[in-house]
Amino acid sequence: MSIFHRSIVICRILGNEMPPRDVRGERLKALNWILNNEPNFPSSHKFWLINGVIDNELKSDYKLTLEANKQDYDFRPFSNKYCPSLPFYEKVRLAIDINGARNECIERMVGLYRFIAILDGDCFFTQESWDELQNTISLDQAGHSPVKYYSIPTQRLSPGDPGKMINNLTEAMIVFRNDAELRFDESRRFGDSPKQELLWRLGHSRERDRSQELIYPGLCISTSRVYHYAHGDAAELDHDHRGTLRSESLKILIDKIDMGIYGKNNCNLLG
Repeated sequence: MSIFHRSIVICRILGNEMPPRDVRGERLKALNWILNNEPNFPSSHKFWLINGVIDNELKSDYKLTLEANKQDYDFRPFSNKYCPSLPFYEKVRLAIDINGARNECIERMVGLYRFIAILDGDCFFTQESWDELQNTISLDQAGHSPVKYYSIPTQRLSPGDPGKMINNLTEAMIVFRNDAELRFDESRRFGDSPKQELLWRLGHSRERDRSQELIYPGLCISTSRVYHYAHGDAAELDHDHRGTLRSESLKILIDKIDMGIYGKNNCNLLG
């Protein structure tokens, strides 16, 4: 098997800080922790997409940190279709556009790597979890497997103590073979199960606390795990509390964009 056919690119998406869900500086802290602790893996590449960040200071911090660590990265601009007069759902979809960013990573990499792992920006592999993923893919693909998708359940780490794991697994991340046809649904906004919707199509459970479970195998193989550097205090680990914080954070972000970028009643598009 050639190097190309064994190669995996790990794509991660970095976004805006969203208080009170996020604590100021936590996203940069998570980035630094991952860069300092995640091993370098043979036959792999790491790519970071800075997605629609409106805070110029944070954008600069991301850039300087990635460059200091010799990382491959690029910027994805804020949507030029955003307008304050749009319905709230559509404003959130365009302001964050997480599935658009995920799909852009796939399209950038399909001609360069055999497999594309799409991770959230605060997720990482250990050497053990990476080896398990590599072994699963290598063994499966050695037999000319028709499988084009691999899901990786997420292990949440304790806020403030990344060495301490929380027992429950959460929604999986997805690895795509470079000839995979399915993509993330870009009509789904952040907070409306944007990743889970594709996991459901791949055979994962639709139950809220079981989305990491593959219950209809065939299209996808579930393997290994990826680790999530959690933000905030321990209370954020509660699903309902995270949902409340997410809703409040989205409102604050949209208000900030409407008032800060456009002015109260202006509907000019960004170039």
